[in-house]
Amino acid sequence: MSLSRACREAGVNYKTLHAQLTHGREIPFPTIDKISRYSGLPLEYFSDFRPNVAIRSPEGSSELQQRVAKALEIAVREQSMDMMRAGYSIGTDDVLDWLRANGGVIQDFDGIRQHVDLYHQVIGADYGLRPHQIGTYSLATRSFGAQDEDHYQQIVNGFDKGLIESVVADHMEAASRDYLLSDRAIKVLIAGEHVAVAYRRLIAPVRDVYGNKFNLVFARRIYGSPEMREALEVDRD
Repeated sequence: MSLSRACREAGVNYKTLHAQLTHGREIPFPTIDKISRYSGLPLEYFSDFRPNVAIRSPEGSSELQQRVAKALEIAVREQSMDMMRAGYSIGTDDVLDWLRANGGVIQDFDGIRQHVDLYHQVIGADYGLRPHQIGTYSLATRSFGAQDEDHYQQIVNGFDKGLIESVVADHMEAASRDYLLSDRAIKVLIAGEHVAVAYRRLIAPVRDVYGNKFNLVFARRIYGSPEMREALEVDRD
């Protein structure tokens, strides 16, 4: 369901909530309460400390088994919250489902907006990438520490020329397909710090309701083969 429809049916002002989500503002309790009542989700679901997963030992278990189950429950819950904070609440299949449902048109976009990046499509002799919108929770934002589109552009312009050319080539290839899915590893120096990450990246051509064309990029970390890990080893010199 789109955010606008959910707001309408829950009796929440869509424009206000959209602005709060987009700019990371606090959302008032009455808004959360209405969404909770409409969705049938308990208020605890919207808390950073909500019990995402419950693990129980079978009846008649020993005290040790019960303690192990409780420890496992806490560990899984904490890991789940870390992933949520890092923007891992959607996956590649979610983005592919959105592409199929909307035919590549940027609409009903709220569910993935902050987890993807949009770039102007590469045209002719263009050199480098021109970000249109960088998602708050996208892998690029989290990995590179980009604060906005201009800052991201500045960071990427400092990358090795060969790396930029390779990424641009991928963007050009993706623009002629339904989408391009590939595994990549990158090791760069940003503000004197080594940044190394392996990721699975989806690039897909999309357009807004006015016909303007962009490339959508969604990426998530992977911890794959030994070859991938070797490619990401950072020199200790």
